[in-house]
Amino acid sequence: MVIWNGTQQLQNGELISEDVTLTGNVEINVSSGTATVSGVISGNYDIAKTGNGILNLNGQNVYTGQTEIKMGTLKLGHTGSIEQSSKVDLTGSSAKLDIEDGDKTIKALYNIGQVRLGSPTISPQKGYFSRRRSRREETRSCR
Repeated sequence: MVIWNGTQQLQNGELISEDVTLTGNVEINVSSGTATVSGVISGNYDIAKTGNGILNLNGQNVYTGQTEIKMGTLKLGHTGSIEQSSKVDLTGSSAKLDIEDGDKTIKALYNIGQVRLGSPTISPQKGYFSRRRSRREETRSCR
C-alpha cells in the first residue's frame, strides 16, 4: 500500500500497481508523457490532476473527494472508475477527461475542458451536469 498526501510527481512510463490511500488532498503532476495508477485509490480527500501529461486510472477507485482536472488528461481505462468521487471538475482550458471504453458513472460533471468518449455511456447519478461559461453557470438535465 502507498500513502499519498500533498503533491505527487509521476514520471512518463511510471506505473503504480499498489493500492493508494489518501491521507490528505492530493495533487498529481504528470508533466509529460503518461503515468498509470492501476491500484485502487481510497480515502475521503480530493485529487487534482496537473501537468500536461496523461494520468491513466485503471483501478475501481473508491475515494470520495472531488476530482479536479487542472491541466492535461485524466484517462479512465476500461476497468477504471471514479464513481465514488463527489464530482469531476475540469477547471483548466487544457483539461481533458478521456473515457476509453466501458460504461461509467459520474456523480456530477462540471466542464469547461474537453470530455472524450470512446464507446461508453456516462450515467450522472444526480441527473445533471454543469458547464461554466465565463461568469455564469449552466445546469442541464441528462434524462
